[in-house]
Amino acid sequence: MQLHLNDIDNLQANTIDTDLKAETVAARLLSHGTSPEQVYINRKGANKRGVLKDISHITIQRDRNDPRHAAIEITTRRKGIYDALPEGVFHQTGTGAKSKSKEAILSDIRKRREEEFFNRRFFQPFEEEIDRSNIMTHLKELYFDKKNTHPEFIDIFTNYWPILKKLNQRTAAIFLEIVPLAYRIRTRYSQVAKAFSLVFEIPVQIKSNYEVHPIKANKETSLGFATLGLNFTTIGNLNDRNPDLTLVIGPMPSHRFSDFQGDGKDAKMLEILSDLLFPANSKVSTKYLFKEENNSFTLGDKNHSSLGINTYIAQTISS
Repeated sequence: MQLHLNDIDNLQANTIDTDLKAETVAARLLSHGTSPEQVYINRKGANKRGVLKDISHITIQRDRNDPRHAAIEITTRRKGIYDALPEGVFHQTGTGAKSKSKEAILSDIRKRREEEFFNRRFFQPFEEEIDRSNIMTHLKELYFDKKNTHPEFIDIFTNYWPILKKLNQRTAAIFLEIVPLAYRIRTRYSQVAKAFSLVFEIPVQIKSNYEVHPIKANKETSLGFATLGLNFTTIGNLNDRNPDLTLVIGPMPSHRFSDFQGDGKDAKMLEILSDLLFPANSKVSTKYLFKEENNSFTLGDKNHSSLGINTYIAQTISS
């Protein structure tokens, strides 16, 4: 969305309980489409900065010949380069006023004001470049905060998770929010399911069950002929109390299923999230559910009908 100049003719930078920096307001204008060449900061000295806000006022200077071209001037109460320099660097300090007449004193004041004006004008290009660098820094920071719409924050992590390049901004931002919380929710399957749902934008459930795993051996171990840890094997049933997990994804439209297969972006993200959020010693299986309107078998490339997934062979027995 572009912020038109007509919308900010009466812009108030601060309310009674805010004190925004000039760079913050300028960066906000740039983020809405205003050109950097249209915004500049004018420093008017810091005599009243201790009791007043940083921004004095904001004005728009329009071109009489072309009203579409205008400049936004943000006047701020802060020191310029001239104010930071010792007195008398660019012009002589005044002599004693006792030996001067009234006209001479007034003439000296006018002369010094004129010298100050040109000295400030000399430093103005340097101040504008400093302020422009500050504006662009604040704009970059603003883009980092808006990670749902701007890629700057997510691009930092693409070297670690290349899958982020295939995701939209919202999904990638959600994934990066989940990563720091992985260690806290790893065994809380209800929260893990919510994390999967947020990333895939599909309902996800996690079901756990304890199964007995049979241990088989080619032959029984004979006492006196086996070494513990090498070839001593027990047979029977094992229940190690680690639950087997079933990840139920859906109901979802059938066209999403192809993304969970092979090198699809959802398949890769499913693998990454499973490694991140499930214990390493857990056996995880995946089950897909489809919306009822998609549970029909249709041949063709445009329809995703997979036997055993959303297509089943039924046998009708007639009496």
